[in-house]
Amino acid sequence: MPRAIASIVVVLLVAVTIVTLDRTVQEGKHRCLEIFDHRLDPFGGSTACYEPGSDPSWDLPVEEWRFWIGTLGGALIAFFSVAAIFPGLAPLARGFARVWRREFTVASLIAGAAALAGMIFHFGSRQFGGFDMSILVDSGYRAFTGQAAYRDFPCFLPPGFFLGVRWAFEIFGVEWNAILAATALFSAMTFVWIFLLMRALDVGRSVAWVTALSVQLAAVVTYSYWWYNSITSVVATVVFLSCLAYLKNDNRAAHSSYIASLALALLMKPNGVGPVIAIGAAALLVAANNKRRVLALTAGAAAVAALFLLVNGINPAAGLASYWTAFRERSQAIAQGWTWPPADSLRAEIMFPLLLAPFAMWWPVFRDSRRRTFVLLLAAAPLMSAAAMFTNRDIKDVDWPLAICAGVLLLHESLTSAAQTALRQNVARVFAGALVALAFMDMSIAASRYRVSLIGPHRFFEWSAPLSSPGPKFFSGMLASPRLRETVERIDRLMQHNSGKVFFGPRLEFAYAAFGVTPPSDIPVWWDPGAAFARADEPRYVEAWRQKHFDTLVFFAGDATYYPAALLKLIEAEYVRDPAFDLISVYRRK
Repeated sequence: MPRAIASIVVVLLVAVTIVTLDRTVQEGKHRCLEIFDHRLDPFGGSTACYEPGSDPSWDLPVEEWRFWIGTLGGALIAFFSVAAIFPGLAPLARGFARVWRREFTVASLIAGAAALAGMIFHFGSRQFGGFDMSILVDSGYRAFTGQAAYRDFPCFLPPGFFLGVRWAFEIFGVEWNAILAATALFSAMTFVWIFLLMRALDVGRSVAWVTALSVQLAAVVTYSYWWYNSITSVVATVVFLSCLAYLKNDNRAAHSSYIASLALALLMKPNGVGPVIAIGAAALLVAANNKRRVLALTAGAAAVAALFLLVNGINPAAGLASYWTAFRERSQAIAQGWTWPPADSLRAEIMFPLLLAPFAMWWPVFRDSRRRTFVLLLAAAPLMSAAAMFTNRDIKDVDWPLAICAGVLLLHESLTSAAQTALRQNVARVFAGALVALAFMDMSIAASRYRVSLIGPHRFFEWSAPLSSPGPKFFSGMLASPRLRETVERIDRLMQHNSGKVFFGPRLEFAYAAFGVTPPSDIPVWWDPGAAFARADEPRYVEAWRQKHFDTLVFFAGDATYYPAALLKLIEAEYVRDPAFDLISVYRRK
C-alpha cells in the first residue's frame, strides 16, 4: 500500500509538471528561429530551425520541445502507474488463465496483428522524409526495373531491404502503400512468430503476447515503413529465440524455425544479425545432441538464402564483397566518433539500464549446469544489442528487442525456478514498468513521426504545418507537408514538357518511381562515400555520371547533400539553371 500511494503521488506530480512545462514552452521560452529561402542555390543553401543558446544541442523547435515533454512525462506516468497496480496483475492473470480457451489465443493474435497493421498504415502514411525514404524507394525501384544491386548500381544495402521493396511493388503496385503493406505483413507475421517462440520457451500467453507486441512497437512501429535496421532487428530477435527454443526442445518445430529465421537473417544487415548468428550457432554446436544436424540446418539455411538471391539476379559473392567493403569503410567512420540527439541520448541512458534489470538475477540460474549454455545465450543478448547500436552509430530502441526478450526470459527463469523473494518481485515490477513506459514512448514517437523529423525538418517534414495529399497516384492516401505537394507539382510540370534524360538529386530520388522514369544505372543510389560506396571509388562514379549526359537535372532547392566538389564543378561547367522554377532547382545542359 505505501508503494502504491507513493506511485500515485509521483504520477500526479509528473502530470502537473508536464502541464506547467508545456505552458512555459508555448509562451515562447524556446521559440525557434526559422530560416528558409527558396531562392538559395542548391550548392550553397542551408536550413535552420534553432534558437541560439548556451548549449546548441538543446536548441530545439518549440514543437519538438512539446513532443519530448509529453513523451517523457507520459512515460514516467506509465512507469509509476504500473508500479502501483503491479501486485494485482498476477491474480488477474491467474483468473484469466482459468477461463482461457484456445480460440481466445487465436483471436488475440489476430487482434494484435491487425492493430500493428493498422498503426503502420496510419502512421506510415503521415509525413515523408526526403532523404532516407528516397533511398528506400529508389533502391527498390531499381531492383523492380531489372537492375541488380552490386552489379548495376553500387551500394552497401542488405538485399532484404531493396528486395522487400521490389517485391512489394511487384505484388501491390508501384506506390507508397505497397511499402506499407509489405511492412504490415512482415510485422504481423513476425509478431505471431515471436509469440509462438516465447510460448515454446514456456512463457505464459499474456507475457508472450506483450513481449511480441513490445518488439514490434520498438523496432517497426516507431518507423512504420520498411527500413533495414527495423527488419534486421526483428529477424535477429527471431533467430535468437529460435536458437533458445532449439536448445530447450530439439524437435521439428525448433528446427523449422531455426532454418527459416537463419535464411531470412542472411539477407539482413550483417552487423545486426552477424553476432546473433555466430553466438547462436556456437551455442547449438556446444549444447545440441546432434551436432551434424545443426551443421546441416545451418548449411541448408545458407543455401536457401543464396538461391533466393540468385533467383532475383543477385550474385551472393558480390553481396559478400560489398559487405566486406562496408565493414572497412564503416570501421573508419566509427573510429571518428559520433554524436546523438540529446533527448534520444537521455532516454537511452534511462531506459536501456531499466530493461537490463533482470540480468542482475542471471547468476543463480546459471549455476544449473544442465542449462548453462541456454542462460549464457540469454546473458549475451545485451551485448548483441549494444554491438548493433555501436555499429549503427545510433542508440534508438530499434536495437533493443534482444534485451527485451532476454529480460522476459530471465525473469521467467528466476521466478519459476526459485523462491519468490522481494528482490525478484521488485525487479519484475521495474521491468514491467519499463516495458509499458517504452511502449508508450514508441507509440508517441510513431504518432508524431519523430523518426521522420530526424531525416530533416523542412526537407519535407514539418512539425506544425497542415498536412495534405502530395498529389500523384504513387502517394495515394498519404498526408504530407505542403512543401512536398508543391515540389511534386513542380516536378510534374517539368515532366510534362521534358523528353530528355532526367536526373533527380538528393531527397528527390523517389520521383523515378513516382513518375515512371527509369533510374540511371552504374551510379550510386545516393552520394555518401563510406556509407553508400567506397571512398576510393568516388572519382569513378563521378566519371560514370558525366558519361550519362543527362539533359535535365532536378534538385530540391538548397540541397546537394554529400555531393563531391568534382561533381559540383562538373555541373557548374556543363549546365545552366532554368529560372522558370522555384522550390526545385532545374538545370539544363548548355
